[in-house]
Amino acid sequence: MDIEVIGRIRPSARGEGHHSLNISGNHRITSSDGQSYSFQPLFRQDATNYDVYAKVLEPLLDLFLAGFNVSLLLFGETESGKSYTMAGDSLNKAGIVPLAIDGCFNKLLDLQDKPREEGGLRDAHRRGKDDLELKMSMYEIYNEIIKDLLTENQQRGSLPIKETAQLGPHLPGLNQIQVFNAAEATNYFRQGWGRRTDVVTDFGPALGYSAAVFQLELSMVTGGSPLPNRSILQVVRLPGAEKLAEDPTKLRMREGPSLNKSLTAFGQLVTELANTRHADRVINYTDSKLTHLMMDALGTNAKTRVLCHLPPHCDQYRLSVMLRSCAQLSQVKNFPILNDHLAQGLVCQFRARILSLQEQLGYEEGHGRALQLHEMRDELKKLTTDNLQLRDKNERLYQKVEQLQSKLNQMAGSRTDLSSKLIFSEEEKLQVSKALVDLQIENNRIQEDYEAANFELKNKVLTLENELMEVTLQKDKLSRDLRSTHDRLRTSEKDHKELADEYIILKTNYLALTKEHDREKARNEELGIELLNLVNATSHGRPVQGELTAEINRLRHVVSRLSTHKPQDIYLGAEEDRQQMEKNLFGERERMEEDRRRMKAQYEEDQDKLEGNLKKLRRELQEAQAQAREAQRKAGETAAKLIMAEGKQRQLEIEHSKAQQQFKDMNSEYRTRLIRYVQDIGEYIDTSAGTAPPNQRQLKDMRRYIDAMIADTKQAYKAREEQLSQAAKTYKKQAKQMANKHEQLLIAYSQLREQVLAGGRSLDIDLGLADVDLQLSDGERELHAAQTVELNRLRRALQDARAEAERAAARPKNVTIQEPPRKGPTDWSSVRKQLREFALNTQQELETDNARMKTKVSVLESQLSEAQDYIDKHLVRYKQEIVRLRKLLGQEPGTRQGSAGPYLDSEPEFYPRRRGHNRANTSS
Repeated sequence: MDIEVIGRIRPSARGEGHHSLNISGNHRITSSDGQSYSFQPLFRQDATNYDVYAKVLEPLLDLFLAGFNVSLLLFGETESGKSYTMAGDSLNKAGIVPLAIDGCFNKLLDLQDKPREEGGLRDAHRRGKDDLELKMSMYEIYNEIIKDLLTENQQRGSLPIKETAQLGPHLPGLNQIQVFNAAEATNYFRQGWGRRTDVVTDFGPALGYSAAVFQLELSMVTGGSPLPNRSILQVVRLPGAEKLAEDPTKLRMREGPSLNKSLTAFGQLVTELANTRHADRVINYTDSKLTHLMMDALGTNAKTRVLCHLPPHCDQYRLSVMLRSCAQLSQVKNFPILNDHLAQGLVCQFRARILSLQEQLGYEEGHGRALQLHEMRDELKKLTTDNLQLRDKNERLYQKVEQLQSKLNQMAGSRTDLSSKLIFSEEEKLQVSKALVDLQIENNRIQEDYEAANFELKNKVLTLENELMEVTLQKDKLSRDLRSTHDRLRTSEKDHKELADEYIILKTNYLALTKEHDREKARNEELGIELLNLVNATSHGRPVQGELTAEINRLRHVVSRLSTHKPQDIYLGAEEDRQQMEKNLFGERERMEEDRRRMKAQYEEDQDKLEGNLKKLRRELQEAQAQAREAQRKAGETAAKLIMAEGKQRQLEIEHSKAQQQFKDMNSEYRTRLIRYVQDIGEYIDTSAGTAPPNQRQLKDMRRYIDAMIADTKQAYKAREEQLSQAAKTYKKQAKQMANKHEQLLIAYSQLREQVLAGGRSLDIDLGLADVDLQLSDGERELHAAQTVELNRLRRALQDARAEAERAAARPKNVTIQEPPRKGPTDWSSVRKQLREFALNTQQELETDNARMKTKVSVLESQLSEAQDYIDKHLVRYKQEIVRLRKLLGQEPGTRQGSAGPYLDSEPEFYPRRRGHNRANTSS
């Protein structure tokens, strides 16, 4: 059963902001170098301790009560929230350990209330509390010193570790307290948590280097078993994992051999367990006290979960190491079993057998008698002292070799410095490009603002022009109305004058008629007087009455005709003339009004058409301006995007160069470590040859392991060689492409220049430099040397062909020669182009093959010379050192023990070759 790895992101402190981790949809966290791991599940920053307890630790409590060993490891950097997860900070925010204590007692109470037939502890004939015993212990490991946290006044010194058949690795002096309720156990836990080592050293707080272990041991009778099951619950707060990202050797030299021993041994143990998943593996757990006491939690009899704590803002290299460690932890395979009395007996038997075999290792097979235990210990101490002395000498030799290697690395690091300077300059260039992009964006914004303001001003100008045009049109309209009004006024005045003349004439006629009427009236009065006289005379002459009556009637008739008919006829005639004149005048006026209305309607129609055309033109102008602004905006956006894309491309190129440099450094370090491992193994075999002969299985495993490391070293060299070869090919390809493009541009330039010169016109323009002045320099001409030779050969062949054609044309006429069709300038230019393309392609292939062969030959020559130099200089000294070390071990020169002689004799020849090859590759 593999170890389950769960992730938790620490909530951000005040001022930290949101986390900067790269999290994908399936809870996968990825670092900047590509290392990733998918946590199942991943607790975000809003998750509480109870959420973690409910999903992580509470399922383990059920297995713990059922009789299985369970463990929870709190893994992460310093100040990543491990202590908060384990203990909390107050009663309201309790950690997972107080919650686990409370949950464990609640589950035990539920089991005591159930009958045994249902899986509980209650029996009808005896009490359930006699079948149950729960003990609690708590200790701390700091600087390889074990401290009991449940003892108030503990003496100075570390608790010893003892391994027995019944209990395995345990602490015999550890205080184990039997607890009966959750409050009591929580109180003990709080007291122990407060007794941890909380001091500040030269290397930081001691809490970052210490490991705290909380343990519950349960003995409980379940089911029909006569003996109790024994299970253990462990919650381990590991030291800060940021030290895994550093070199263990440098860390040991800087901070001492035991301060980080627990963490480094834990990392090595996880790596070994992840690489060997089969059940017959043999793992050493005694490198540190922490790994020795965690034997059941890692790789053996326990159900284990790891809670990885991640800070919201983490260094990318540390994050990569953390994710790699989580991936290795997830590959560790445990074998948890039910710890009933049968399994406990079987495990005890195996432990007793192992302890017996360990004690029998002190017996010597050759002499046939057993040494005493104290004699074996003295011999072991003596061998240990000798081994330490040899290791000290070996370390001094290693220091000398490291000094030489450091000098070599400094020589090779100059290129790295140049690369870093180049990267720095590229970064500065990228910053300048970014600033240029910002300025371009600001310029585009200012230009857009200017265009908008210009557009508004143009709109205002167009509005004012429109208003001016409308006022002008209205003025013209009013002027036309005024002119028409003046015309009508003049016409009216003329008509008024004519009417006045007519009136005067009519008035004159009327006065004449009135005078005539007065005359006739006076005459009539005279006739009346005369008639009265006649009437008076009638009374005197009756006889003449009839005649007078007739005369009177005749006079009356004449008077009435003169006084009545004649003025009436004149008046009627004048009235008819007046009416006819008025009719003529009003008809002319109506006709003029009708013309005026028609002209006004025509004018208004023309005015409406003009306004419609103006509106249409204004709308089209606005649309055209909007389209122009949109096109300009899109052009600005496209330019900004192009600049940003170029900046991103440069940034990607810089990141690619950084990644290649980092890959080169890691590959070099990996090769150096592999060679160092092979040397350490060889020296270990040399030093251990005199103590005990190795068996065939160990030799085979060692040979297979060394062959695998040699293959990895070869693969690393091959990868580096392929990387350099690929970079050289890429550079050559780019140089060839640039040279080809330059040649094509030069050809096009010469053709255009010839066309301009062949035009025969005197142009007042500068044609620029000639194509001869634009040729490549001497350093750039090496790539096209063979190509130029080939082109010259083809040109000479072309000249020879032309001379042959001229000689053939000069022969006698009786000799008939079929001449080929003449080619014009276009055909000759096409022929030149084809010849140039053929020569260019041929030259590219030849130069590619030549560059590849030269690269391989130079690399092989440098490797061969350096390897030969190293062999000549250092082989003799290396063999003398091996002979001296063998003499110190009590062996004769040239002799071996056991069956490993041929294999070990071949080692001195192997190391110098690999070292020389490493130097050759480093120099290349």
